[in-house]
Amino acid sequence: MDRDTYTNPETADYINQHFVAVKVDFDASPKLVAQLQRAQAILNRPSGLPLTSFITPDGRLYFGAGYLPSEGKGDKQSFKNAAEQALKEYANKQKINEESFQLEVAK
Repeated sequence: MDRDTYTNPETADYINQHFVAVKVDFDASPKLVAQLQRAQAILNRPSGLPLTSFITPDGRLYFGAGYLPSEGKGDKQSFKNAAEQALKEYANKQKINEESFQLEVAK
């Protein structure tokens, strides 16, 4: 995703406008990556690597995906389409409270 998705200027601009992006290195933070993978599996979201997670400011994982290309390919939606869906889901606070996973985050 680094080469295909995040280097796409339109995608990068969209991310910067709507999200606070945090990249987690698997080798540097294997416990956090494992927690994200478990949380996405519990929510019936893709849980492999690479992992794309959408998390509320208070640490509730509410949307996620695996590899997301900059442009949709076959049955893979584009990062922008997935991010738009995540924004729509984020607007529904009641659904997030009912259908999310509270991560154990350091404060």
